This record gives sequence, structure tokens and C-alpha cells, in this order.
Amino acid sequence: MLARQDDASFVQYAFRLGDTEIAVNPLIGKTLRLEFLGAIHCSHCGRKTKSSYSQGYCYPCMLKLAQCDLCIMSPERCHHDQGTCRDPAWGEQFCMTDHIVYLANSSGVKVGIT
Repeated sequence: MLARQDDASFVQYAFRLGDTEIAVNPLIGKTLRLEFLGAIHCSHCGRKTKSSYSQGYCYPCMLKLAQCDLCIMSPERCHHDQGTCRDPAWGEQFCMTDHIVYLANSSGVKVGIT
């Protein structure tokens, strides 16, 4: 899922399906049906795989790519400053950047970071 801050400082979410982005915010409160078509392909290398890991990667890519590390889902656990990032250039571009901290009210009040 993609997250971007718009001009009014609201977070806009989107699903990426191939080369297409589908805005999620207009779907809030509506019924959504997703249908599995029987094939899973790695979002990095395109390999057909039985299981998807770390938001759409095959197992070998999940083990080697920096974007599959813990910090992509938990920025507070980033270890770039310790020199152990799998791809320091990727870490500079995606981890060492401004983040948005927000409050979410789902099953209770939670703090989020994106």
C-alpha cells in the first residue's frame, strides 16, 4: 500500500496493482471485494511463488532486499545508523527522510508512522 501526504496535510492511501494505483480513501466505508486469480508473483523479480513475504516478495528477495527489512513496517526499528543496512543507498533514500506521525482510531487510539 502506498501512502502520500496531500497539499492539505492529509494522508492519501493507494493500492498498487501492476502499473496502476487505486485510491483507497474514497473506498472508506464501502464494501470491497478482492478476488485471488491463482498466481502470486514477486513484486521485485517477477518469479512465480507459492507464498508472498514482506508485502509481495518471494522468499529469496525477502531475505536480500533492504525494502523487506524490519524498518519498512516499523521505522523506529531502523538500524541504518548502526551500519547494518542491507543496502545503505536505499536506506538513505527511504529511511533517512521525514516521516509523518499520526493518530489512528481503529480498535482504540493508536500512534502510526509513515
